Amino acid sequence: MSREPDSLKDIVPQIFQKKIEIDKQINHSLREVEEIQKYYHPRAEFNRWRDSSEGREWKLAQYYRQKGCCSICQNSIEVKGAHIDHIKPISTFPELNLSLSNLRVTCADCNLRKGSS
Repeated sequence: MSREPDSLKDIVPQIFQKKIEIDKQINHSLREVEEIQKYYHPRAEFNRWRDSSEGREWKLAQYYRQKGCCSICQNSIEVKGAHIDHIKPISTFPELNLSLSNLRVTCADCNLRKGSS
């Protein structure tokens, strides 16, 4: 027994339903891609490193290498409250976000003033 082909009237709603399902899958995938991109964004990578034990150890060691002084104004600073600053900014040089040779410890005032200029 052979089956007659579905009429266009029957097929079109099925096609539209499949399109809706595919669009939902695409939107879900795009949201996942966006989350992955956020995770690997240079600023997010730096913040994770800064907050890690490795980052905290580096900050303390660098603080002592700088003899407890801000690398910009040279005033004495406390390690708690000091900032890890990018010499070449992440916005311009994202590939240097975790390059230790591009980092220094500064006082909050110098780092924040630098960022607003």
